[in-house]
Amino acid sequence: MDIRKKQSISLFFWRRYSATVDRINRNAINKRFVTENTDVPVFKDRSKHWEYLYHQILHDVPIDYLEFGVFKGDSIREWISLSLSPDSRFYGFDTFTGLPEHWFKEFGKNAFDTQGKIPEFQDKRIKLFKGLFQDTLGDFLKGYNRNNTVLVHIDADLYSSTLFVMASLHPYLRKGDILMFDDFLDPLGEFRAFNDYCHAFRVDIKMISGVKYGKLFDKAAFIL
Repeated sequence: MDIRKKQSISLFFWRRYSATVDRINRNAINKRFVTENTDVPVFKDRSKHWEYLYHQILHDVPIDYLEFGVFKGDSIREWISLSLSPDSRFYGFDTFTGLPEHWFKEFGKNAFDTQGKIPEFQDKRIKLFKGLFQDTLGDFLKGYNRNNTVLVHIDADLYSSTLFVMASLHPYLRKGDILMFDDFLDPLGEFRAFNDYCHAFRVDIKMISGVKYGKLFDKAAFIL
């Protein structure tokens, strides 16, 4: 059928955009993704998942850890306890005033607000950047010189934030670097951004592990 005819028919039956319909359509892509990655190790919780990544995939080497979506700092605390090397470096990015736009259901604009309070750490390997990723990441990357394998932890939730981060980091990533997602389950959020990034940049990437929620991957890790 000609694409113009398809458009006319679709507009006749559905004149307004529906996130619900979009989510249903993309859920099918999410399910197909699971069937294409049945051979990866699956863990019951993220702590076991991270231990596997650091000890079995990264082999305990020093890392440059970049986290997008710090909130109260619990993830960074786990990773500094995993990677004790003085040569590891940890960078966290967050507004600390919550999400800049609506995500879904009860997670609307300003969800995960810490009232601007930045978590405190005694570890001098950690550096935090306050503000929108769009306002902080560019300046950081201008002065960034990678010393180690890069591990990117994306807990941005939003499609726009996730896609911006991956597109911005793309020139700096190398073979062997790891991308991991905290909310990969949402077909309109991190999952959609990951797929669009891979298609747009023609990225050769392989899934290496994950955590499932039901039959879908809630958390997922990939190696370049």
